[in-house]
Amino acid sequence: ENEGLILRCESLERSVQVLKREGNWDYLAPYIPRSHWIEQGRDEEDAEEAKNLIQSIKDNTYGLRSDDGDGVEISCETFVPSDRVLTPHWKQLANAIQL
Repeated sequence: ENEGLILRCESLERSVQVLKREGNWDYLAPYIPRSHWIEQGRDEEDAEEAKNLIQSIKDNTYGLRSDDGDGVEISCETFVPSDRVLTPHWKQLANAIQL
């Protein structure tokens, strides 16, 4: 029984590797315009930092999906307040981490 489970696990691991290589890894989170942050009462520096945060999430997501990433490192110089508009970006990263 254990040998059957081991074989199944090995098969699943190979399947994940195939998915990582051949999957459709389009980044589906929407673009967030700078104006969104300004309309929320943030200043230009906050808007720039939010843009950098999103780019960092996107870069890490691509790295994980392409097998080029050695881990996840999200960079953010200043505090970016939570905003629902960021949720799709965090979901993209979370999905990439799961593979």
